[in-house]
Amino acid sequence: MNPSRDLCNRAGAKQKDIRARLGQPEHVQTVDQARATLRAKMTAAAEKRVDDLKAKQRKEQTRMGNAVKRLKTEQQTSRQSLQRQHQTRQKVEAKARADRIRSGLMGLWDRAQLKLGVGKLPREFAAEIEQAKTRDAGEFHALKTEQLTDRRQLQKSIKLMREKHRRERNDMRSNLGYWLTLDRQSQREALDSHQAELKTQQHQGQKKQQRKRNQGFEL
Repeated sequence: MNPSRDLCNRAGAKQKDIRARLGQPEHVQTVDQARATLRAKMTAAAEKRVDDLKAKQRKEQTRMGNAVKRLKTEQQTSRQSLQRQHQTRQKVEAKARADRIRSGLMGLWDRAQLKLGVGKLPREFAAEIEQAKTRDAGEFHALKTEQLTDRRQLQKSIKLMREKHRRERNDMRSNLGYWLTLDRQSQREALDSHQAELKTQQHQGQKKQQRKRNQGFEL
């Protein structure tokens, strides 16, 4: 493969462009200038690949961060909603128990039993209240367990994303190292060719000057 063409393809330039950068005979660059041009082109291409990867990973991190915020908000809303449901149900159940207290003289007896904590009605009320507490606690525990499962799943996705990003960065470093090694080889070959072209041009120029000096002295 032509070293100049290979270098151009890697640096993203056309062959005629890299020849112009290296220097045509009428606009000759020095070897140092050509080396600096190639190094700058190679560095710019490498930096673009790194920047593109960083931009891609930032987008993925932003999406994941938004997912975390959204989950936290949804779970907090769900817990608050369940707590309100429990409070509303507790009020309804408390009113239902109060409605069971008889009126008149029998109601005074019921209230006396409730105050002293003796008798059938206080035992029934206490059992119902305890059952309601156990039921509400179970519902809240079930919700938290479900939310914990969702959080763990999201944390797993975050971990997988971070591992993927780490592999991508490592692959990028490996690929760039290999790519830059190839480019350095192409650079050396292109510079050798350029240097040979300079020497050829200088030799031709010296021959022209020698012929001019010899004009008029031929036998």
